[in-house]
Amino acid sequence: MILLDVAMAHKRNFVCIESSFATAASLLKKNYQMMFAKAWNFHFDTDDTSLGPTIGNRISYGKWERKALLEQYHGIRVNRLQGTGSSEVVETAERELSKGLPVVIRYDSSFSPWAREADRQSRFLTMFLIVGLDDNGVYCIDLHYTKSRGYIPMDDFLQGCSSSYTTFTDLHEEISLLDWRDIAGPAATHLLEKNNSRNAFDSMNCLADYINFHFNYELELHGETNVVGYPLIYSNPSDLGRGRGLFASTLKYLAGICKAESLVEPANRLYYAESQWMLISSELMKAYLNGKIDNDNLKSSLAARVKAIAALEEQTAASLHKICRDGILCNKTTQCREAAIPATGGTETVLVNLTGYLNNKGFGRLENGDATPDLTGTGEFFLAEGLLEDQLWKVGDMEFSFPAPDRNANDNISCQNQVVNLPCGRYRRLMILGCAEFGVFNVPLLIHYASGEKDEVMIEFIDWGSKDLPKITEAQRPVVAWEGLGLEKNRANENKTARYIYAYQHELQCSSFMESIVLPDCRNVHLFAISLTKMSD
Repeated sequence: MILLDVAMAHKRNFVCIESSFATAASLLKKNYQMMFAKAWNFHFDTDDTSLGPTIGNRISYGKWERKALLEQYHGIRVNRLQGTGSSEVVETAERELSKGLPVVIRYDSSFSPWAREADRQSRFLTMFLIVGLDDNGVYCIDLHYTKSRGYIPMDDFLQGCSSSYTTFTDLHEEISLLDWRDIAGPAATHLLEKNNSRNAFDSMNCLADYINFHFNYELELHGETNVVGYPLIYSNPSDLGRGRGLFASTLKYLAGICKAESLVEPANRLYYAESQWMLISSELMKAYLNGKIDNDNLKSSLAARVKAIAALEEQTAASLHKICRDGILCNKTTQCREAAIPATGGTETVLVNLTGYLNNKGFGRLENGDATPDLTGTGEFFLAEGLLEDQLWKVGDMEFSFPAPDRNANDNISCQNQVVNLPCGRYRRLMILGCAEFGVFNVPLLIHYASGEKDEVMIEFIDWGSKDLPKITEAQRPVVAWEGLGLEKNRANENKTARYIYAYQHELQCSSFMESIVLPDCRNVHLFAISLTKMSD
């Protein structure tokens, strides 16, 4: 028997093939982040009449060249091969596994022992990573669904495996001496340069105008779809966002290995741009799920958000271009704090009163009440049964004042650029109870000080249905503060699902008196409580 000692290398915005590349890299004790060095892109086609009346298929995000970049920078070649049958795949797997390398395959989901009934009916071709083999079967990591290792009997494997497969070749040592200016600079320049009188950000504004004049949601729903059947009006904005987040991870990688701190701020801007593109997909999906499509309001909302994204990204590209040209450091008035050294002293907790800011009702009970809970805008909510009776929540060494679950009152803030005034004081730690819905959202909170200084805190708000916590420094790591159940209105009790609220903390550096926090423009992020730890006098 051969069995590789490896777990799936997975990030929240990876698709299956990217997870397979990253897992192979980890087996070779290499990195992989440079394969996203061309993931920041945008194109919108206004002229091609063959594309028809829909907008979704006019949006594209270019070629990311992941394979070529993985080989260029990390020395790993990806070999995509067409075999003669599943027996050849088994023979290849045995050879590759003996060298310590996995094999990627396409597999008919109906033949996997852990397939759901829906998978058996649809016969969906999913992606597996072969990591082990014996005479009776094959060990595979399900890259799409379970993201864990399972065992498939050999007869089932031979029936479900397609004849195409992917192997990896370790060509050379990865490049460790990189000039970050030669990588980040061209990425920004490419977007800023005009082609036929427009650059990428002009094209984004053209998209916004096109939405205002031509958007028809019913047409989009029945237009062209992606490989898994989603309308392109959902998937293409989502992939645009994914590209921003992945390119941001490349900038963070470069910042680390090249000691280029100045790349952190544009990376954070791109994480926020990722969230804004995800909001567009979310807003469209919610309109569909609600079955109440107000086309005029929807298109004006989408157009405004695209224009805001265009401004954010153009400013980011200009800043990155200047950084690469001049080698300047981070803007001193808006510091980028992600791995701050904890301040010393001070244990008194100040519980911020959020009563006047609560604008969303996320908790409800099974019995009918006077107010309808709806955290997500699609009728989903937390069940109040199981909540702690005490409104004072203690999570590790953090304390929060949780809103009383009153059936007639709101209990959380859906973030929309609100300015939350704080008890004026000097604080060393910011603590938040919150979650996201319809995905993970990496967003900035802007802290204002009485001195005029500003401090930007980037927080990755986790989806309320996930326990996949980000792997960041221990001081900044979120924890599950409460585990309960969620329900969608008008559904039977057996459809209850595990849901979570998370506690986040961030160590502050500025010793000035704090005045307020500006929340992000991201309504899918929900805050239930904010607390502060006082700094010692």
